[in-house]
Amino acid sequence: MANHLKPEKQKTIISLLCEGCTVRGVERVTGVHRDTILRLQTRVGERCAEIMEEEIGEVLTSSVQCDELYAFVGKKERRLAPDDPLEWGDAYTFVGIDRESKFIIAAETGRRDEATTEQFVETLSRRVCGDVQIFTDGFLPYRTMIPMHFGRRAHFAQVVKHFDGDDRDEHRYSPPQVRSVEHLWIQGSPKAGQVSTSHIERSNWTIRGNLRRFTRLSNGFSRKLANLRAAVALYVCWYNWCKKHTTLGTTPACAMGLASSIWPIEDLLPV
Repeated sequence: MANHLKPEKQKTIISLLCEGCTVRGVERVTGVHRDTILRLQTRVGERCAEIMEEEIGEVLTSSVQCDELYAFVGKKERRLAPDDPLEWGDAYTFVGIDRESKFIIAAETGRRDEATTEQFVETLSRRVCGDVQIFTDGFLPYRTMIPMHFGRRAHFAQVVKHFDGDDRDEHRYSPPQVRSVEHLWIQGSPKAGQVSTSHIERSNWTIRGNLRRFTRLSNGFSRKLANLRAAVALYVCWYNWCKKHTTLGTTPACAMGLASSIWPIEDLLPV
């Protein structure tokens, strides 16, 4: 059982998972069965979700960027059969970061629909205090949910990119060429010079590099939605409090004033 592993072994497993190793790769390195690794990851992920609820109060930020990160559970949506589990298919992780510190304020995994968007925006609104600049891609539900949950606190604009060709081609492994970029004012007084999603797009690249379940063209995808959500919670907590950011010279949590020092991974483990 995962809770019978020695703390040092648990630390090694969690460190390897956060550095982009596959579950089977961790199994080969540590000698711990993959089922035990998954149980540990789930337990630590649940603990990390609790940490974020406890530690992220009303943070003060001037600018937030949001985006959705694609993955899938079991099978891609277009490959689903009628008798496949309901939780299988495309899964998107909504992420919101502070522009300056790169701190991940909120993350929500589910379908790319209004329900998941509302859960994400509600959490983001609850964790951010005061007026804030918010910039997203052109996903339509943001236009309803952000004014609904932030009210007049949000100065909100969208970055809408128009692409050449058909980006739905399943044989395309590189991003389509951007034809034009349009900035849409939605609410408040967004600062024209700050309207961008480049920071969150760079953050997405980091997530794909450190979290194996998001690696494209691999077999590291999740087989259960609960496992994907636990992996995301673990990664976000580790990234915010344990991973030293090269540019900042410290962790995003320290840069935001939510921690006085870099946390050791042991602080993420359940007691």
